[in-house]
Amino acid sequence: MSKGFKIEYAMQDPALAISPVFQVLSRKPPRGKLDVEQKFGKAALHWRGPDALGILEQSVLLGLLAIAPQQGIRVASQAPKTTGKKLLKKLAQHPLFLDDELAVVCVSWAGLERAVYATIGGRNQLLIRTALKRLAETTLWQKTEDVEYESRLLAWIAGDDDKVAVVLNRRATAALYGGQYKIISLHERNALCTEPAKALHAWLSGYMRPKKVYRLKLDKLQKHVWGSEATGR
Repeated sequence: MSKGFKIEYAMQDPALAISPVFQVLSRKPPRGKLDVEQKFGKAALHWRGPDALGILEQSVLLGLLAIAPQQGIRVASQAPKTTGKKLLKKLAQHPLFLDDELAVVCVSWAGLERAVYATIGGRNQLLIRTALKRLAETTLWQKTEDVEYESRLLAWIAGDDDKVAVVLNRRATAALYGGQYKIISLHERNALCTEPAKALHAWLSGYMRPKKVYRLKLDKLQKHVWGSEATGR
């Protein structure tokens, strides 16, 4: 448990929850690029980035989503504080929608580490920083009828007092504050020992609905764990 926060569940954008954006990756470098398209309702979504996103990146994002509503911090384009303006500028080059208030997380690196790993130590903090950079380099394009815009998944600024400030994009904020969302249990996720199990758990949590029965083929499950490149065992 992160000090001061309950790391129980994350409320996630349902489109991101069912899209194969986060996958189990080969441990041999280099990573491929991220290029995932998904139709969700009336919106055409396209996630692109210089690096594919793995299960650690997913864990970091889910940790932030668990903390954000407990803090209840939001920032708008009229924010007088310098930090807020810097975060918004890093999030989107074309501030078409920045009249909206966006969710912000202000947390110590140790607190974020506890949210992701449940413990502190080793190279965890360095790995989280690297994961945050990959998430911040990921761009989401959204087109709905005649409106199209782009923003990063998130933006972050490291503070001088061992803290980090993170702003979440419009879709993530909507899921936390009144929009559609999918619940990802972090208790269940953290009890799983392997990355394939965590990937499958996250996707099933987003895909399945209560009181529904599903028949899923292995190649459909495989897509949301390894993409289309699973081989052998």
